Amino acid sequence: MDLVNHLQIEEHLRDCQSCSIVYKNQKALKSAMATDSLYFHALPNLQNRIRQTLRAADRETSRPSGKWLWRLAPALAAVAVIVAIVVLLIWPGPTKDKLLASEMVSA
Repeated sequence: MDLVNHLQIEEHLRDCQSCSIVYKNQKALKSAMATDSLYFHALPNLQNRIRQTLRAADRETSRPSGKWLWRLAPALAAVAVIVAIVVLLIWPGPTKDKLLASEMVSA
């Protein structure tokens, strides 16, 4: 806050009794909240217990399972179908000359 606004607020607090009371109450509440008496001190071994629990949970979730294979199966099938279609469309079939030669040989 700049100096001008700060001075205006101080002047207002001197002149306005209700704002001055609210401001004093807020200051008292802030100082009461800052004291150590309201702080909860956790048990000394709580941090170790939390870390052990997290490690155990991490071990359970990091095990590889066969479920991912079943999730990939539809994608792999779609890729196989696309490859088959591309091969059938691009693969050169017998040319007219080869067809004519095979007809003449069979006749």
